[in-house]
Amino acid sequence: AAVHLNISGNWQLLGHMSNDKPSAIFKVSASMASVRESDLLSYLD
Repeated sequence: AAVHLNISGNWQLLGHMSNDKPSAIFKVSASMASVRESDLLSYLD
């Protein structure tokens, strides 16, 4: 399973999950609403 994030119509691959190794579970909370899109894009680059 792949995890993608859609920002302004541009999909970014965040990662994938498989049975090959342990995976982390990510939670996006309401506090993400306060993050500016430009800050998030610079983090993904």
